[in-house]
This record gives sequence, structure tokens and C-alpha cells, in this order.
Amino acid sequence: MLTSPAPGAIAILHLVGDVAATLPAITGRDDWPVGSVRLVEIAGIDAGLVTRPAVDVAQCMPHGGPRVVQRILETLEEAGVTHHAPREVDPRLRYPEAADDAEALTLAAIARARSPLAIDRLLDEPRRWRAGRRVIADADVERGRTLDRLLTPPTVVLAGAPNVGKSTLTNTLLGRVVAIARDQPGTTRDYTATEVDLAGLVVVWHDTPGRRGDADRLERQALAIAERVIAAADYVVAVADPDHEWPVLSRRADLRLATKADLRPRPDADLAIDGRSPPEVRTLALRIRDDLVPPAILADPGRWPFDARLGRPSAQAPPD
Repeated sequence: MLTSPAPGAIAILHLVGDVAATLPAITGRDDWPVGSVRLVEIAGIDAGLVTRPAVDVAQCMPHGGPRVVQRILETLEEAGVTHHAPREVDPRLRYPEAADDAEALTLAAIARARSPLAIDRLLDEPRRWRAGRRVIADADVERGRTLDRLLTPPTVVLAGAPNVGKSTLTNTLLGRVVAIARDQPGTTRDYTATEVDLAGLVVVWHDTPGRRGDADRLERQALAIAERVIAAADYVVAVADPDHEWPVLSRRADLRLATKADLRPRPDADLAIDGRSPPEVRTLALRIRDDLVPPAILADPGRWPFDARLGRPSAQAPPD
């Protein structure tokens, strides 16, 4: 599958190999010249587009419901087709329209990129890799560690005392209620995690429960999980309001955020906002985005080794 395994409007099933035999078996039609595109019944299960862009490549595009896709995959397996994860298939076979392997690897990366910010940068990568030796320099590796966050969402964790406004902030950011928010300590008894787009950078956003002395067993379990999440996070936001101290964490916070800024200022914060205000929450989103993927690195003219097959590490490259 070229599309996400999650439910969607359309799924793209990419077939490589003896498609001349497979296509008639699943469509009931024998005439599939290269370049053909037809709306047909796929395996008697669902109507969708089927195309044959190359001699040994075909694509089936049914509706993306999980059960529809599962039944079509089962029918393909009965017809002798072996299902492989996208990373197991040669990108040149997956993308026969690509001019070279750099472009094919780029198309594969675009398909799996989670962040909109990745697209323009990736589209320019084939030119960068064609411009010189296919050697991955140390500077490329360092740059890539940051830019890889555009492919795999980094984790962002909110940590703070109960009732400092973490849940209100999260709900404003997402535009929907994912955490109960009210003026009562212990309201968020568990931690919530969801993907959210921070102005082009998709992150996994964790809202952790606040610490309080009379936590019950379930709360203590949630706090233990939160501690592990904080330790492994890419970015930690320590949250406090004018009436609470900064949380004591097992690691240094990347940002100290003061909430309820409409009440009174807090000069020891890196940033102060009203968590109910969408424009102020957007300011926070931009701050986190630019800290995780600085604009200077996004605009850096150097190459991004988003796939190890693009070249060899400099230590393994032969001299000129």
C-alpha cells in the first residue's frame, strides 16, 4: 500500500511483477495495455480506478475503508500476490515515473512524511543529490537529525501542577475537547496524547496529569507513564501560572510557559500566554515548531540524507 493503513477516502495498492496475469484475475478484463486507466469492479468487492503505468507495474485505487482494503488484499493473495510493506519494495519499481533513484527515494519519503513542511524541502532534494558526489557528510547527518522530525512526528510534552491550564491550552490548540478542563485540581487524572499540526510541523502532543499529594493508584500509574514520556520526549514544556511553582522534572525543560497571562505577568517565564486565546496559542505553536525545526536549518542549502540509500557515509567513500 502506498497510502496510510489508517482509514481514508482512497487507498492505493501498488502491484509490481507479472501484472499482466494479475489484472485480469481481479478485474475480469483482459485488455490492459501500458498506460491504460479504467474505472472497474476490483475483485468483485468495490469499484475503483485501476491503472497500468508500466509493463510490470499496476495500481488499484478502491475506497480506503479498512474492511474493503483487507478483502481486496486477501483476494490478491489468493491470486498469488505477495504483500510487502512499502519500504521492502525498490523505490524505482514503486515509482516508475521517477527520473532516477534520488527522485524515487524522494517520492517514497513524501508518501510517508507526516508534516506539510517536509514537502517543499523534499521536492528540492533530487537536485541537491545530483549536484555532487553521493557521499553523506557529517554535516548532512547533523542536519538530517533535525529535518527527520518532518517525517516522524517528534514528541512534545506539557508538564506542570494541577490546575495551571494545561488542558485548556491543549483544547484551544486542537480546537476540540480532548481533556477535561475546569478549576479543580486532579481533573486530568490520566495523560492524553494526540497528533497535532503546529503550523506545518506535526507532533505527538502529550498533556500529562498534574502532580498532587493525594493521588490515587490510577493517578500514580498515569504519573509513572508520564515520567517515562517526559524522559524520552523531544521537547518538554514546563507549565506554571501566577499561583503555582514550576514543576520539578527529571530533565531540563525546553520552554518555561506561563499560562493565565491575562491575570498577571510572570517575569521568569520564556513565554506567557492566555491558554484560551487562539492567537496566543498559535504564538506558542510557532515557538515550538521553530525550536524543533529551526527555519535556518529548513532553508539550509545542504543536503538531507532522509534515506540511507542516497549515498555512503564520508568515512566509507573512496578518495577523489
